[in-house]
Parts: sequence; structure tokens; C-alpha cells
Amino acid sequence: MNANRPPAPADLPPYLAYARLDPASVSLKGGRLSARYAAGGETVFRVDWKPGSCSLFEDYRGKDMTYSLNYPDLRSAFFGYLQAMKPLDNPRFRSLVDGLSGNVYFQFPGQQPEGLNAFFYPAGYIFLLRLPLTPRNLPGWLKIRPDCAGEPPGPLPIRLQQEWDGLVLKYRLGGAVEVETVGLADLAATLIDLPVAVRILREAGLILPEKEHWLAIRDAADPGNYPGNMIFNRGDPARGDVAFSITIAPPEGPDSLIPFFREGVERIFGASRFAS
Repeated sequence: MNANRPPAPADLPPYLAYARLDPASVSLKGGRLSARYAAGGETVFRVDWKPGSCSLFEDYRGKDMTYSLNYPDLRSAFFGYLQAMKPLDNPRFRSLVDGLSGNVYFQFPGQQPEGLNAFFYPAGYIFLLRLPLTPRNLPGWLKIRPDCAGEPPGPLPIRLQQEWDGLVLKYRLGGAVEVETVGLADLAATLIDLPVAVRILREAGLILPEKEHWLAIRDAADPGNYPGNMIFNRGDPARGDVAFSITIAPPEGPDSLIPFFREGVERIFGASRFAS
């Protein structure tokens, strides 16, 4: 939009990051537009927008937490806010993540090197949810799959991005490496829909209890989504696992990954001491 024209209520998106627009709060007086975005009855953002100058304020527990002042429009002010307030420093973001119950592993945006994160308006962040599929949860996945796939997308607040042949590599006590073949469904959800998306998957019985089958959530801008890319995670010693990794299966098969997996685990966890 032309930054110098008076803003209008139609310029306000229906949501910003965590919060939805409160229609009753929208006010336009003398070319100045104000509004609030709320979640759970609590004000999250306040907008103060006049021609050529838009400011965005974030409240937390009734107090100012951060602000983004005097930007040309709301989109610019929102991006300024995202650059200033990293998710790791935001108690509201941390509270949202802590509320994701079940066997869920979350990698915070901002853990990657600078420049790899992407911001979206008005979503803030978009997340990729990687769901391992085994014979136990595959029937449930096939039941809800039509509701999150296709064009236009289905009614669920989760968008199927891609399905893969996947592998779970496990370094066992005693030094053996086991490989499990799984399916992987990559799903996308916006920040505001993330808690609902996780709840839907959990209530459908799709999030399996074993640690190596966790639902992994990461910033959709993370570039590590390619066959054979491995993140080394601590396993469940009570079940005989020192470490594990979930990855997209490479065309050449799992044998090509085992030496790199073993080397990585032993370097990071000192797992060679568990070998017999």
C-alpha cells in the first residue's frame, strides 16, 4: 500500500503471530487507526497507525514487553518486531512451546545461523512438523490425510507439504547400529495454529510414544530438509538406545549412512564406551 495514504480497517489482517484481531477494538479517527490483537482474552499486540507512521506494541501480562516504532505500515512494523524479539527471548513463545504436550521435540527458530530464518506476514513463523509413520499410526494418518492435502487445502489447520521414505538410525548399547524403515509426513502450520495442529495429531493417535518416533517441529526456513541429513539426538537408555537420528532415506540406501551416523554419535556422545 501507499505508506502516505490514510490506513483503513481493511488494512488490518485477521491475525498477527499469536493473536487474532479484536473487531470491537478497531477505531479510525482523524486518519489514525488503532486496534488490538488478543489471545485468550489477553491483549497481545496494539496497533497505532497514521499516514506514514505505524507502531506496534506487544504486551505481556498487562505490561509493555517490546515495541516497533514509526514504520511506514503495519507489515514493516511487524517485521521490525520479529527482528527485535527473538523467540528464545519471548516468554509468550516459550509458554506456547511448553504447552505442546506429548512426545514432541521443538527446535526454536533462531538456533540456526543468522540469515536462515524467514519471517511471514501476518503469520510470523511457519513451522514444519515431521511425523514418522509406522504400521501403528499409518491407518490414522491415511484417515486424516485428505483433510490436510490438496488444492485448495483441506479443513484442518495443517498443510501437507511432502511425504518421504524415511529412516530411523539407532545406536544401541553394545555398539550395534539398527535401522528402522519409516514413512515421513512433513506438515506445515502457522504459529497461531501450531497448538491446535499438535493437538489434532495427538488426539488422532498419530504421535507415537517412543522417543525415536517423536513429532519434530522446526522453523520451515531451516534448509536441512534433504536425504541423509542427520541430527544426533540422545536416545532412551532404558530401552537400550544411546542415540538416534531421523532422516529422509537417500537413494543409495541406509548402508551409506551407517558409518557417518556411528562416527557422529561416538564423537558427540562418546558412545564408543558403550560398545562391547
